[in-house]
Amino acid sequence: MANFETALTKLLVKEGGATISDHKHDRGGITKWGISKLAYQDLDIASLTYEQAKEIYKRDYWDKFKLDTQDSQKVAEVLFEAGVHMGVKTALRIFNSLKSQLNKEETIIVQFKLALAWRYARICMRNSTQRVFLLGWLKRIFS
Repeated sequence: MANFETALTKLLVKEGGATISDHKHDRGGITKWGISKLAYQDLDIASLTYEQAKEIYKRDYWDKFKLDTQDSQKVAEVLFEAGVHMGVKTALRIFNSLKSQLNKEETIIVQFKLALAWRYARICMRNSTQRVFLLGWLKRIFS
């Protein structure tokens, strides 16, 4: 079964850990532990603790995907991270559209990552202020 702690550790490295980010073009606003003000408007993001972030990730992402029942750690991690970055519904929709067409785990993961990259490219084509984030988004997907 997939392990939440392992996936969370990897995710938090990509999310910048406890570093507070407030980039002028980041639509999420102030962010810490990868938790944004836009997504959690009632939280004091600057004071967010590791334990609070962990609870949010478990409840709002890992458990929504039911990843404790996923046999593949790789699949769980890709879904978890995509859900955090673009929303559970969107990530699940993209993943399920590929899963119904493909049957090998590695092929599904590669195709899923390519679909995510295409989605980020479209975001940047629609809104040029988001181009500053594209390289980072692509690094997240393919690292």
